[in-house]
Amino acid sequence: MKKQKGQALIEYLIIFGFLAVISVNMVKIISTSFGTYIGGLAYQLTQQLSVGACNRNCFHNGYINKRF
Repeated sequence: MKKQKGQALIEYLIIFGFLAVISVNMVKIISTSFGTYIGGLAYQLTQQLSVGACNRNCFHNGYINKRF
């Protein structure tokens, strides 16, 4: 009976180890993709909210104070 309890404990530890590795990898993937998303969002906001007018690659007709 004692051997079976020890074997079950080892099996649970192995399962817990696999779940921990999978969880850590999922957190890494989510944080990387979230960081990329936030970086792109920050870039777009910077481009749209910057002072002045854009020369090219604009998403709209331009700002009122356009001097070009």
